[in-house]
Amino acid sequence: MNEAELIAGLKQNDNHAWELFYGSFGSFVKKTAAWQGWSFSSSEIQDLVQEVFLACYQQIRTFRGDSSLATYLQKLTRNLCISLLRRKTAQKRSPEVLASSNEAQDDPVDPLPPPEEQCLLNLKITQLRKTFDLIGLECRKLINLRYLEELSYEEICQHANLAIGTVSSRLSRCLSKLKELLEQNPGFFD
Repeated sequence: MNEAELIAGLKQNDNHAWELFYGSFGSFVKKTAAWQGWSFSSSEIQDLVQEVFLACYQQIRTFRGDSSLATYLQKLTRNLCISLLRRKTAQKRSPEVLASSNEAQDDPVDPLPPPEEQCLLNLKITQLRKTFDLIGLECRKLINLRYLEELSYEEICQHANLAIGTVSSRLSRCLSKLKELLEQNPGFFD
């Protein structure tokens, strides 16, 4: 079964296609989640693998096929790993805040900051967008690939057809240029 047939089977919720999908990609997802840099326990890795395949099951009908299944799974796995790291970091930072919020789950929480803070945030976002337009197309592309699309340096090299050293030095120059332009606006970093 080729990848297009597999995707069609998954979208039709064919059990054989799902078994083949898991058999083909289960170890790949586990290997991605088990990367040493994440520092996850074996139970966390198992939970992540289940979470990835559950997300696939829920989202497969919207998969457009713009990338291969392997690329899709790698990005999904990486995003779920990052989410787990953020949760773990939040728990380490403020366990008492999490405990109190768990006790008061019935209390409504206003997710928006006060209006004056929202206004300042909107002004900073507007300034950032204007400054981003000033750094040039090449810098915007590199920053977008690295920080918005969350591509690795190797992926950027393939996408932009550049050597890794070139990507690294250009990205560094672009970020320095962006910071310099932002620093010209007093109060931006307050």
